[in-house]
Amino acid sequence: MTNPSPAPVAPDREITEADVLALLRTINEELREFHATLRTCTDRFGGSDDHE
Repeated sequence: MTNPSPAPVAPDREITEADVLALLRTINEELREFHATLRTCTDRFGGSDDHE
């Protein structure tokens, strides 16, 4: 993981839109990294690219 995880939300405060957006950015980055790794494995070991 390249980005640190967002700080946990304290139980005594509401989750804000900024909290949600930060979490979504983190998830998006993780998915991009996973996709790049998967593509590398697919390119290296073969496989179908029909699902794009």
